Amino acid sequence: MKYVSPLYYFSPNAVAKSGGYDPACVALAAVLFLTLLIASFVKYTREDLAA
Repeated sequence: MKYVSPLYYFSPNAVAKSGGYDPACVALAAVLFLTLLIASFVKYTREDLAA
């Protein structure tokens, strides 16, 4: 479960030590966010019932 938590990848302590986020983790989060956003939009538009 710890690998699913955003705090695992974006720890405040790690930012304080290194001065920034790991670019690979930021890229992964951005890709995952956009993929899930598009998937949810497609699913919603296909299954939305007409009023």
